[in-house]
Amino acid sequence: MRFQCPNCKEILSVDNAEIGAKVQCGKCQQIVTVPASRTAPGAVIADFIIEKELGRGGMGVVYLSHQISLDRSAALKILAENYAQNSEFVISFIKEARAAARLNHPHIVQAYAVGEDDGIYYFAMENVDGLTMKEILEKNHVIPVDQAVQIVQQIAEALDYAWKEQRLIHRDIKPDNIMLTSTGKAKLADLGLARHAGEKDSLDSEEEVMGTPQYISPEHLTGAPMDIRSDIYSLGATFYHFVTGQFPFNGSSVTEIAKKHLTDTLVPPNQVKKSIPQAVSDVIVKMMARDPNDRYQDAEELVEILRDIRKNKLSAPKLSVPSSVSAPIPRLNLQNSTSAPVPKLSIPGNAPKLNIPAPETSVSGGVPKLKLSTPAPAAAPAPQKTEEKKPEEEPKAEETPSAPKKTIPRKVIVLIVAVLVVLGLAGAGVWFVLSGNFEKVKDSVMKKAEEVAGPKPEPQPAPDAAPAEPKPEPQKSALIEEADKILKQAADNPSALEETASLCNGFLARFKEPKEEEREKYAAVETLAGQVREKLAAAKEAAAKAAEEKRKADEERRRREAEARRQREEADRKRKADEEAVRKYKGFANWVKGEKVKKIVPLVHSGNIAAAKREAQGLIDEPKRNQNKPAQVVREAKSLAGHGWWLKSKIESAEHIEKLLMNSSESELNRPQVTFKGNLGAVISIKNGIMTVESFGKSAEVPVKELKPRQKADLVARIARKNAKYFKDAVIWLIFNDAYKTAAELWWDRKDGDCKWFANTVLDMKIRAAGNNKAEKERLQKDKNLFK
Repeated sequence: MRFQCPNCKEILSVDNAEIGAKVQCGKCQQIVTVPASRTAPGAVIADFIIEKELGRGGMGVVYLSHQISLDRSAALKILAENYAQNSEFVISFIKEARAAARLNHPHIVQAYAVGEDDGIYYFAMENVDGLTMKEILEKNHVIPVDQAVQIVQQIAEALDYAWKEQRLIHRDIKPDNIMLTSTGKAKLADLGLARHAGEKDSLDSEEEVMGTPQYISPEHLTGAPMDIRSDIYSLGATFYHFVTGQFPFNGSSVTEIAKKHLTDTLVPPNQVKKSIPQAVSDVIVKMMARDPNDRYQDAEELVEILRDIRKNKLSAPKLSVPSSVSAPIPRLNLQNSTSAPVPKLSIPGNAPKLNIPAPETSVSGGVPKLKLSTPAPAAAPAPQKTEEKKPEEEPKAEETPSAPKKTIPRKVIVLIVAVLVVLGLAGAGVWFVLSGNFEKVKDSVMKKAEEVAGPKPEPQPAPDAAPAEPKPEPQKSALIEEADKILKQAADNPSALEETASLCNGFLARFKEPKEEEREKYAAVETLAGQVREKLAAAKEAAAKAAEEKRKADEERRRREAEARRQREEADRKRKADEEAVRKYKGFANWVKGEKVKKIVPLVHSGNIAAAKREAQGLIDEPKRNQNKPAQVVREAKSLAGHGWWLKSKIESAEHIEKLLMNSSESELNRPQVTFKGNLGAVISIKNGIMTVESFGKSAEVPVKELKPRQKADLVARIARKNAKYFKDAVIWLIFNDAYKTAAELWWDRKDGDCKWFANTVLDMKIRAAGNNKAEKERLQKDKNLFK
C-alpha cells in the first residue's frame, strides 16, 4: 500500500503486511506509523490521499480526500467489497461513472475519476461545500415553497442535460442525493452510480431496494422500461416531501410503500398544507402521475413551468373560506363591563343612526354589512331593554291618575334654588382657580388698575440696605433661535439628512452677516451643513455604486442566461445535426459495402487486381475522411474501413492463385492432374503462363489461358488438395470466378467460416443485382445453399 508521510508529505510505499507498523521515511528519515488500513487517513488510493470519512451507504464509504496531481479537494467513494467482487457490476459501474464524468453542468456534482487500485474500486467527485437536502429536512422539516421551486428547477435542468447529452438517468432521485451549497446552489450527486444499485435509506432497514421506496417510480418497481420520466416522478416525490414535510406515501414496510405507489391515489400537496399555491400543487401531481404518458414528457418542459411559476406568470391560487369559519365579527358588549360607565351621547334632530343587521353570507369571511339609515322625523326611538339597573323615576301624572297630589310650599322651593345657586357658584370658583384662569384674570385686572392709578412710587431703601440692581431677561435673536431649532432637529432626527440640509441652506441664505454674539451658533450651523453635505454625497455615491453594481450584475446575469441559452440551442442544433449525419452515413455505409463488392468481383474475375485493390483502399481510407465528424460517424467509418481490409485480403488471396497459375515450380504444384485436348496429364511446372504437362511419358506445353473455365477451376481445386497452404486462397479464387460448386466441394473439406461468409456476401450481392430475374435468383440461391 501507499501512504503520505505526515512530516515531509512524501508518498511512501510499503507491503500490505506492514499496515499499522512503524517504518522510517526514506526522505526525512523520521519514524512514522503506517495507516491502520488501506482507507485510513493518510492512505493513498490511486491519485488521492484520504483525509477523513464523510459518510456510509449501501454502495460503500465516502471519504474526504486530496487529489495529488491537481492539488484539489475531492470526495472519494470506495466501492463496498460485495460490489467489488461482482465483475459485471464493476464493469457497469466504471462505464456509467465514465459517462457521468463526461457531463459538465453547474447543477451536477462533477465526476473526476474512476478506477481500481490494488483491488479497491473508487469513484472521485467534486467535494461540495454544503449539506444534503435530507440533512436540511431533518433540521427544518419543511422547505419554503419559493426555495423548493428553485431547487427542483435546478435539479430538473441537470436531469435534462444528462438525458440529452449521455442518455443517462439517475434512477435514485431523493433528498440524500441533492446537495445545497453554501451559496444556495443545488447540485445532483451520484449521477451514473444509482443505475444498478441504490443507497440504503436510513428510514427503512428491512431490505435494500433498487432505489429508495419513498421516492421510487411505478415503472422502476414493476421492471418496465425507464427513461427521463422516471426521474421526473422521483423528483416530484422529493418536491412533495420538500413543501409538505411528509412522504407522498407512507407504510410500515417497503412492500406496503411500493404497493401504494402502484395503487393509491396521491393526496394533492395543498390538501396536506393549505399554504401551498395551487399552481405548485398541480405541478407536483402531474410529475407523480402513475402513467408516464401523463407526466411531463421531458425535464425541459418541467423547467419552463417552474421558471414561469417563479416569475409569477401563472395564476394565483384560488383560496376558499369554509363556511365553518365564516362568522360575523363579535359585537362589543359594554353593558356588563366592569370598567367605568361610558356616558351616552344623544344626537338631536334627524341625525343618522348606525344599524348592524344580522350577518349575511359574504365571500370575505362573513363580515356583516353596515347600513346607514335615517329615521323618520316624527318617529320616537323605541326604548331598548338593558340589564343595567336604572334609577327609579317618579311616575308621571298621567300614568297614576288616582294618586293624591302633594303641594310643595313656595318657600321651600326658593330655599332649594338658592342653595343650588350657591353650590354652583362655589364649584365654578374652585374650577376657575384650579384651571389657572384665575391668575390670568388677576394679572389683567392688576395691569388695568396700575394704568388707572398711575406710576407707583418706588420704595425708598433702608439706610443700611444696598440698592437693588435690575435683572433684565436676555432676549435671543432670530438667528440664534433659528440655529437652535436646526441643531435640535439634526440631533433628534440624525437620519433626516435631506430635511436638515434644506433647513441649513435656508438659514445660510437668510442670515449673511452674523453679529459677534451670534457667530458661535452661525459657525455651528455652517459645520452642520458641511457634515450633512458630505453624508448626502457619500450616500448618493453609495447609492450610485449600488445601482451600478446591480446594473452590472443584471447585465452579467442576462449575458450568462443568453450565453447558456445560446449554448443549449447550439448543443441542440449540433446534436440534431450529428444525429442526421450519423443516420445518413449509416445508410451510405450499407450502400457502399454492396457497391464495392459489386465492382470488385468482376475486376478480379477479369484479372484487374490493381483496380480491385484501389476500390478496397477507398473503404480503408474512410476514417481519414471523417476524422472531424461526430463520434458515431467516426465509429461507422472505422467499421467501413474494417470491411475494406477484409475485401482487400480476399483480393490478395485471388492474386496468390493468379500468380501460381503464371509461374510455379514442381514442388509448389506437386503434380496436379489436368485435362487438356481430351487427354489427362500431370502438371510438372508453369512458367510465364505455359504449363509443362506429362502424359504417358511424353511432355507437352499447354498455355493456361487455353484451358476452359471448368478445366481451370478443377486445376485450382486439385492444386489446393495437393497443397493445403493454398486451400483458403483457392476457395476465394473459385468464388471470384463464379465456380461456386467447385468452391463449395473444396470448402466442405474444411468448412472455413471466413470463406463461407465471403461466398454469402458475393452471392447476396448478385441476388440483389438480379432484380426481377426470378430464374437467375433461384440459380444463385441454389449456389448459396451449397455452403450451408
